[in-house]
Amino acid sequence: MKKRLRVIFALVIIILIFFNICDTAFACTLVYFGGAYTDDGANLFLRVEDGDTNDENKLYIVSPAGQHKAGEEYLGCYGFKWNFTHDSYRYISRRDDNVIEPCPNCGSTHSHQPYEQAGTNEYGLTVSFTESVDANSKISKIDPYIVDGVSEADLTTILLSECSNASESLKLLKRLVETEGINTEGFAIVLCDQNEQWYVEALASHYFLAFQLSENLAFVNVNVSIIGLIDLDDENIICTDGLIELAKKAGTFIGDEDENIIDYRRSISDYRVDLFNDDWKWNVFTRNAASLNKLLNTNEFNADNVIEDNDYVITNISEDGNIVPFYNKLKLKDTITLDYVIEFLRIYPIGSPQNIETHIYRFYPDEAPDFGTVEYSSFSSNQCNVFIPGYPILITDTWDGCKVGLPPTLYEAKDLDKWGHFGEASGVKVEPLKKDILDTNEYYIMLEDNAADTEFIDNAGLYHIFPEGWDKSYSYALNAFNNYLYYQASDEERKLATGYYNDMQQDFNTRFEELSAELKEETDHSKRQEMMTGEHTSMYRESQETALALFRHFKYGEELPDSSGNYGFDLKYAVIVLCGAIVLSGIIYFYIKRDNRS
Repeated sequence: MKKRLRVIFALVIIILIFFNICDTAFACTLVYFGGAYTDDGANLFLRVEDGDTNDENKLYIVSPAGQHKAGEEYLGCYGFKWNFTHDSYRYISRRDDNVIEPCPNCGSTHSHQPYEQAGTNEYGLTVSFTESVDANSKISKIDPYIVDGVSEADLTTILLSECSNASESLKLLKRLVETEGINTEGFAIVLCDQNEQWYVEALASHYFLAFQLSENLAFVNVNVSIIGLIDLDDENIICTDGLIELAKKAGTFIGDEDENIIDYRRSISDYRVDLFNDDWKWNVFTRNAASLNKLLNTNEFNADNVIEDNDYVITNISEDGNIVPFYNKLKLKDTITLDYVIEFLRIYPIGSPQNIETHIYRFYPDEAPDFGTVEYSSFSSNQCNVFIPGYPILITDTWDGCKVGLPPTLYEAKDLDKWGHFGEASGVKVEPLKKDILDTNEYYIMLEDNAADTEFIDNAGLYHIFPEGWDKSYSYALNAFNNYLYYQASDEERKLATGYYNDMQQDFNTRFEELSAELKEETDHSKRQEMMTGEHTSMYRESQETALALFRHFKYGEELPDSSGNYGFDLKYAVIVLCGAIVLSGIIYFYIKRDNRS
């Protein structure tokens, strides 16, 4: 009886975890542009993390070297355990806010490292996780996910702490997947340093496939596998043995077993996203279509015609059947610049209120290590935002507002029945509207007819009530500002806000370019760190102050900051006025003295 109860309990846990993932699945967009397509020859990738709710607090923190000691046990969000093999490296990362218990990811109160999505360590290793891509249901039955297996929630922390380059992290990740198994869902991720960038898909629980990205490749991944027909004899592929055997056992194999060729996405992945509901399919395929339309400068793609194979699917087999470097048939119409990337990130639904954080990385193999990786980072919606540049290897601390942990936003409605769909779809609890809360807290109203990715019968309004101290958090400040713009602002307000942030982006780009020149002249590494960290925190501070000032100007009529970001006080103008006053006073004094003498 005890054994039966344990089995039943384990099955219940598995089912609960599975349905929790289905209900709260993150929609993420990952894009890669090889240097042949970029304006400066740098290989570039970006990833957008989306969530079901648009008020999530993110932290952006530097973990100091030695934060984890050799032999120390790591206990993951979902129960995975690891012992660090050496004192951890310093790294900068964006992470979930689990400062306030219970943890928003696993619901646990046990002490554990927050879910970290992406970052760069002191040796230049850059990793980016949380691009969910699953195996199909038949594969998952043959190789099921492991409840306490390794998760994306663990891997950023472990790899950045343990590994010094992309190849080293690739070996460790492969070993973890093959020996420990994956917890609850597969993933597509990138592991990079300034010299090598690797793309990885680990979909089945114990199976792994990776290849190095070239300067001649560009692709977009929107939560579906993009690896098509591949020859596994390619020495440039690093993968788990037995992929074909796995697919054959599951009854899903498509390919040529004699030639060791497999159609990976059709055989292994859930590329039609059948595990999820229709809203999720719409989200995935609409983002895919929007991406391809932008990259190819066309309108031919829509949510219906991107499901099957298209030009974005990657292969290593030429038309005459030979093994060649990985390629697809995408023919980009434009040179990829930073402005182009930002424009791309603002296209709906790639850019939407569901954006939580976005990171862009450029890699320069010919630069010194300090300058080999450039990061551009944003938090909240990309439709009105600024991407803050920096050399992540040189950043030793982040802006105070990026480190503020807070309770989650409250969701309240006058009519709960009209918001039942929102609660069921997102997993958040909607409570009855309490008028006294609105009198003492700042909030905005989400109107149903404007709610992204969701259909409602009528227009009731969901109140988002911010926790006390929300304005101290960078993430919360940008969320409040962007969500007000999306759900409540007039066209004139949106235009004004966009102008502020467009000007800020150009200002930050210019300042970073000038700082880069100064940093490359400076030979002292510690001095470089001080200079980069100082400017990086200043940019975050200016962005947060601008978001708060605009939000309160629109909502409460408070005085609007001037375009310089000095909030009504321009130091240069003040100095000019002061100097003019001094000169004028001198002239008046001269004439008064002359008149007295006469």
